[in-house]
Amino acid sequence: MAVNSDNYNVDKIVDAVRATRPDVEGIVLVGSFARGEQNALSDLDVICLGNDLPEYELTVWDSRLVALQGKSVAQAQEDLLDPAICAQAVPSWRTARILHDPDGVAASVRAQAQAWDWPLVQGRLEQWAAETVTGFAEEALKLMAAIRDRRDVAAAAQAQLIAVHLTPVMAAAHHELFTSENALWHGTAGDPRWFEALARVLPSEHWTAARGAVGLYLYAVDATYAWMSPAQRGVADFVRASTGELDR
Repeated sequence: MAVNSDNYNVDKIVDAVRATRPDVEGIVLVGSFARGEQNALSDLDVICLGNDLPEYELTVWDSRLVALQGKSVAQAQEDLLDPAICAQAVPSWRTARILHDPDGVAASVRAQAQAWDWPLVQGRLEQWAAETVTGFAEEALKLMAAIRDRRDVAAAAQAQLIAVHLTPVMAAAHHELFTSENALWHGTAGDPRWFEALARVLPSEHWTAARGAVGLYLYAVDATYAWMSPAQRGVADFVRASTGELDR
């Protein structure tokens, strides 16, 4: 199957998918190719709607990496209401290019994405953000221990974990949609202060980055503290108090 960085043959995409997934109900192109923003290294992102399809498969069509996602229609609709992934799923569906949709199921999901707004995930979003930030308390403590004990590889790894995993949380918490991971890293995560701190952490010398990542975690705590349960606040307060160990 021939695909280059400038165009692609829609009929061949449909034929290739249906050859291995004959019961597919809808075939949808998302990502950079759907938006017309692809480059020589862009992969081809295709959502295959239907029941009992492989959830995820990477393959190569000629010189192009292809990511095939299998979802039922119900799963695709639930993605739009899942606070963990809606910030990217919604714009992906809004800019999607429907390639095969005999019964209109893909069009119905795209219409749901077009009508989507943040109140649809209110409550679930705050709970998920608080749980996720609290869940990274262990990573924050491991980071502080690595800084204290001068274990540079561990400190660098823990700093990256916090930066990578909490940035999407902060984006959703600030009601920021993003079309791709690339857009996320070059955006503001809905909060310029977070992105400014993130931009200092990722390219910095490892000890500077490690201490900066502690600050990122504490900032995420502050941003979600009002949504936390008493038990979660106890964990957050414990991590805050533990920063005193950094100077021992």
